[in-house]
Amino acid sequence: MIASEPKFNWKRIISGIVYFCIASVALWIGWDQIFYAQKPEGQYGVYRLLWCVIASFYGFAVLAVRTYDRKKTPFPSYYSYYPFVLIAIAALTHGIFNIFDKTKGPEFYPIAGSASFLLALVIDKLPGAIISWLEHKR
Repeated sequence: MIASEPKFNWKRIISGIVYFCIASVALWIGWDQIFYAQKPEGQYGVYRLLWCVIASFYGFAVLAVRTYDRKKTPFPSYYSYYPFVLIAIAALTHGIFNIFDKTKGPEFYPIAGSASFLLALVIDKLPGAIISWLEHKR
């Protein structure tokens, strides 16, 4: 018996490409403000938040492509539910890493970017993990 190849769910792959393109365009537009040569005057926290949002969109793009063999359609949750959750993850990551003095400098970018990317990769398992952790603490 020959094992059949998994069928591609092209909607998931296309959704991953869409998220990748959105993140790439945002990175291209905000490149100078995100990766500044000299620290700008005034508010630059918005661009750090944008960096976290971009990293979470890249992570979700990888997740969407990685789950190509799931039969369930990604619509409408990929475009109605997940963008808000990704922005919330990015805001949480941004807020946490701006609290500490050690990550207020250029160290913020690799640390917060990696955290946002990784949290977006496990976005499907995150609620269940939090619930089981809370039940274990009882």
